[in-house]
Amino acid sequence: MPSPISRDFIKVGVVMGEATDYYKEVRQLGPEKNKHVVPKQYMDAIYKSGGVPLAITYHDMWLDGGAAQEFDGILFIGSTTRYPAAWYHDGAQSDSPQTEKRVEFEYALMKDLLEHKTPMLNICGGHQILAAVLGCKLSSQIEHYESGRMNHALDMWDRHTVEVTPGTKLSQIFGQAAANDNQPHTLNVNSFHSEGIVIASDKVIVNAAASDGTIEGIEAKDHPFVVGIQWHPEIIFEQEPDNKGNGIFRLFVDHCRAHRDEKQTLSFS
Repeated sequence: MPSPISRDFIKVGVVMGEATDYYKEVRQLGPEKNKHVVPKQYMDAIYKSGGVPLAITYHDMWLDGGAAQEFDGILFIGSTTRYPAAWYHDGAQSDSPQTEKRVEFEYALMKDLLEHKTPMLNICGGHQILAAVLGCKLSSQIEHYESGRMNHALDMWDRHTVEVTPGTKLSQIFGQAAANDNQPHTLNVNSFHSEGIVIASDKVIVNAAASDGTIEGIEAKDHPFVVGIQWHPEIIFEQEPDNKGNGIFRLFVDHCRAHRDEKQTLSFS
């Protein structure tokens, strides 16, 4: 295995979670404020897709251009955390655990990265925080939002299909020709979330939806690459090496590379 330094060194910042965000056995480690954690699947998926994953903790040094200058792109990972009531369509706050600083930090960091045109991939909770940054509204219980919605709080091994919107950044995982053919494509994804987007703002493009109408992905308008997805591709990456959706990590790293090259060009001009 070559040293990361000998690779095409694409630095991808991975914002860590808090112990409250993950599994029961992690939460039992102790008070969540004492634990910054990140499941290894995220790091492995970035590394195997050509990037070098580097952890980011919740310190102000990364705001005001700090992360934008240091990294070629940022990955925001999953979470089970309580969001402000104003983020929900009905003002009904979730009963998820309260984080010490994560939500406030990620919200501020995403706004800063948007201004600097830094590539972002936002998964699960990262996708939901991105939605709030871009003016969308959430529901704390997707299943009960309206009749016909299915239970999305399933197991990591359960799958359902999502239809990917043609012409979106996400559609590029099927190849450039497919991205331009104006034909919808489907992905087989996992589903273990009870919260999700129910109202999309005019600042986003919906790039994926489930058969019950649930918004499963968004991307920012007028930005080279800011993509949010509700499912967990890092787990599918580990479990199903041939799943077409795994290409989201390669696509993200490719945009990080292009952003790095652009920054280098500007620094020498």
